Amino acid sequence: MRACSNSALNSPGWVTSVLQDGWGIIPVWVGPQAPCTDYHSTMNVQHPDLHGLFVGFAAALQARAAGLPDGSPIYLDIESWLVDDAACDAVVRTFIDHWVEGVHYFGFSAGLYSTPSTGIRVEAERGNDPGRHRVDAIWVARWNDAPYSYETPVADSFAGRRIHQYHGEHSETWGGVTMDVDSNLVDGLVARYSTGR
Repeated sequence: MRACSNSALNSPGWVTSVLQDGWGIIPVWVGPQAPCTDYHSTMNVQHPDLHGLFVGFAAALQARAAGLPDGSPIYLDIESWLVDDAACDAVVRTFIDHWVEGVHYFGFSAGLYSTPSTGIRVEAERGNDPGRHRVDAIWVARWNDAPYSYETPVADSFAGRRIHQYHGEHSETWGGVTMDVDSNLVDGLVARYSTGR
């Protein structure tokens, strides 16, 4: 569900080359969103468990096809939703839980990209519940221009497994090429050639 097509990510050529050059990659899976949003693709409200599981399978299989090493993280992108809508919130929680199960089944790590008040809050509230599939890493979307201020207490328990997106889309020029980027502080899992993380 990329916003723009990029066939280089459909096979291992580019990914393997970049990883062998020593770069890390932050793989992102933009999948179905909460049913109480206006996104065109939303989570199945009748079977969010099965939907999450099969979307997790799809993310892992695509990651493998793209050449990501086993153990690499895949970050599920869940945009904000109405957390006061209890039914919607329950669907998202169930979907995330089973998405993690699906990604883990194929040997990848599961990360979650979301805001402190929505998806990251869900991880904070899970605690150490042994009946849930917890994510291995978080990516906090909080555009406060303060890289080390995650604005969520759960970030402390994810030290070494967290990323903070602290500034949204803006233009930067590198090597004479100007591009639109987001700014992130990376203190978390990324795909790497040598270690698989």
